[in-house]
Amino acid sequence: MAWWLAACDTAPRAPAYSEARRLVDEHCISCHSKHPTERAFPIAPGGIVFDTATDMVEHAERIRVRVALDRSMPLMNKTGMTDAERQVLASWVTAGTPTATAAASIR
Repeated sequence: MAWWLAACDTAPRAPAYSEARRLVDEHCISCHSKHPTERAFPIAPGGIVFDTATDMVEHAERIRVRVALDRSMPLMNKTGMTDAERQVLASWVTAGTPTATAAASIR
């Protein structure tokens, strides 16, 4: 019977921290860093930075709301974030930011 239960497990898996980190690095970190590379922002807007896993966990709900619900970030979607990428970040937050706590000591 165990094989049947495994075959019926259709619950979506939570995105890994590495997936969320890659998306934040690609779409957010140029502005939201202690050392932004986006010339328009010599300091991180609102003082919100995502340099570390700890930073991402601290601002996780804000990431979910601004990226997936309001869709107000990235600003004017300058980096071309897709709907699928928005969903990955929202799922990562909804799942409780898996593995980010462990990763916080590494990054």
